Amino acid sequence: MNVRNVWIIFRKELTDILRDRRTLIFMVALPILVIPGLLWLMNKFVESGVQRLREEASIIAVVGAEEGPSVVKLLKAFENLSDDPQLLANVGDPLLESGLMNMLSADESADAMLVASAMAQAPSEEQLERLGSVRFVRVVDFEPRGEAAALFAEGRPDLLRDGARLRLAATALALREAGEDGADKLVEGDPAMIADRQRIEGLSDAERRRLEEDVARLEVLRRAVTAGIKARDFHAVLVLHDDFDQALHNDGTARFTMLYDESQEKSEVAEGKVTRLLDRLSQGIVRARVSSHGLKRSLLDPFKAESLNLGRERSILAMFLPYMVILMCFAGAIYPALDLGAGEKERGTLETLLVTPASRLELVLGKFAVVSLTALVAALLNIASLTTSMKLGIVDFGAGGGGLVFDPRAAIVSFALMLPVAALFAAVLMAVSIFAKSFKEAQSYTAPINMVVIVPAIFSFIPGVELTIPLSLVPLVNVTLALKEAWAGIFKWDCLAVLAISSLAYAALALLFCVWWFQREEVLFRT
Repeated sequence: MNVRNVWIIFRKELTDILRDRRTLIFMVALPILVIPGLLWLMNKFVESGVQRLREEASIIAVVGAEEGPSVVKLLKAFENLSDDPQLLANVGDPLLESGLMNMLSADESADAMLVASAMAQAPSEEQLERLGSVRFVRVVDFEPRGEAAALFAEGRPDLLRDGARLRLAATALALREAGEDGADKLVEGDPAMIADRQRIEGLSDAERRRLEEDVARLEVLRRAVTAGIKARDFHAVLVLHDDFDQALHNDGTARFTMLYDESQEKSEVAEGKVTRLLDRLSQGIVRARVSSHGLKRSLLDPFKAESLNLGRERSILAMFLPYMVILMCFAGAIYPALDLGAGEKERGTLETLLVTPASRLELVLGKFAVVSLTALVAALLNIASLTTSMKLGIVDFGAGGGGLVFDPRAAIVSFALMLPVAALFAAVLMAVSIFAKSFKEAQSYTAPINMVVIVPAIFSFIPGVELTIPLSLVPLVNVTLALKEAWAGIFKWDCLAVLAISSLAYAALALLFCVWWFQREEVLFRT
């Protein structure tokens, strides 16, 4: 083998590649401009969508409003909060007002502090404007229609008066729909559902018949609720069970149930709004009860735990980088590889190269080096672009997104790991390109290869998967996990050594196959 011939082929092919606009787009423009731009747009769309869902008033239909008029009035006060913040001070229920003040005084958010301020004194114009974002829910009466109207013909059905009875019917319905095979999996890890299942199995014949009737009523109610949610009559249903107010004001437990459709985003958000509010209000009421009995609030908090993270902040970028490195390395190799093989066939320049003094091996090595270089450059540019974008705040992955700390060891390990990956991609894609009769045919072959590349790259997002000796032998998966751990400050040198040897072996085998493939006339001039 003549190294000079390899160098000449390398320079010639590299010059041609740099003149190709498509290659420059995939090697330079895509990682530097397009990827950060798309991530920025995606981030903005997600932020605006989440903000819109939070600020939009959720419509809550109430069943059993007569059982908890003070809570319903409180929810309606949130509805009119932007017009008259002092409504919260006029709920008309001292216990709820005390609980609300306790809740807000423990809340560190700016909006909540403004609410607390507004309860004590008239708010300023600026406070009123900012209080508009606290707009919470809009309360309406539940109006049953169609077959559900029969359930409410004589008032609120017994099923909705008792929370435990409603839950038992819901568990029975879920178990029936899951079937015998899925029942065990359904209740796994849910103590309440396990207890309900055991209770159902121990029911008498009469109790079982009543349960079947409750399940039938629940199915009718479910259809009515989901239909109302889809028709946008409401987003969720709040069911206040019997003696709600009586239990609340007699140191008891006031029970309620939220009915919603998890498949509908607005319904899920509405359920979360009401549940979080009443849960936090519950904590405030507990403190008010303790104070009313002359007890210290510290009785509620026997422990005060604080946790200090002395390690490196977990960075989402450490999980995202391996995925992008693998994909961009592959994308950077595609067009040069296809152009230097199938592209040469289409242009009729392959025959010219074959009659030069360079051997088939030298031709393959020269082309292989060019494709490997473009793949490596694309991956490096992607890392530089992504990290710079995050540091400048152009791309934001949320909490932990900016926690990536530059570590020289991680940078060196990453570069070393990308070398065999780029070589593997270059050899495989060159073999495909040599086999294809045209550029278009070669592109059709790369589509399934792309899917094979994506699956191992996704391993960086799977929690709990660590690099081990056996996984160090799995192509691409090993590099993905090693990159993830390296940028998290974890270096398993024994695994990295096995990884390096295995990756180089895979790249060498792929290159040998590419050389052997290139030396076959029936492959080069396939018709």
